[in-house]
Amino acid sequence: MISQSMKCFLTIVLLYMGQAAYATKATPDRCCIQAEQFQASFGVLRTYHQYEEGLFTCAFDFKSNQFGCDVDYGSHRYKTYLLVDKDVEYIVEEDSTCYKHGADPAPLRCVPDTLNYVTSFALGNQALLVDSWKLNSDGGYVTTGRKDCTPVSVTSIIKDFQEGFSTIIVTVMNFTDSVSDPDYWFVPPASCSNATQQVPKPFLKRLNVLKRLRAATFFL
Repeated sequence: MISQSMKCFLTIVLLYMGQAAYATKATPDRCCIQAEQFQASFGVLRTYHQYEEGLFTCAFDFKSNQFGCDVDYGSHRYKTYLLVDKDVEYIVEEDSTCYKHGADPAPLRCVPDTLNYVTSFALGNQALLVDSWKLNSDGGYVTTGRKDCTPVSVTSIIKDFQEGFSTIIVTVMNFTDSVSDPDYWFVPPASCSNATQQVPKPFLKRLNVLKRLRAATFFL
């Protein structure tokens, strides 16, 4: 019997085979997201034996090197404040419990040299031209808009020493080139003044999904 992860993998393969049929031949320049501040939502599907769905709504401020996310798994929600300028990240649960640890590297606004160009294709009746890039670190792909480098989707196959292979599929939605409320996204609550560095093990598993997404993409 084909596992859920294998079904997703085969779907991804067929998707990119279909995309190749409409591919353009010219290799595009590596693009950069023009806005220094923006927001976007990321619909995340992770499969391993059974699938897990999440919604990540994030704000990016490349001027101050501060990044925030609302993470919603339905039954579990938390916020992250990645303050690269202060070399710290805060994670806040719904009950205001705050944890902190060293900051992950800042996201990137430009397609890095570590991604290899694969193909370009059009989406929808309006013929939105997008480019597909392959991640060298795993079997994943990132798709970006040709006109403004807006991220469109991510597929990533990740190997975990304990869990084996898992597939992460990300769809990017509601991209806006501004941040609506910087204090909400980038200023941790008062409870973080007494933050602990001991992140509970059950919580670490969900937090690791975000870390893997960051490792598999250049903009998150």
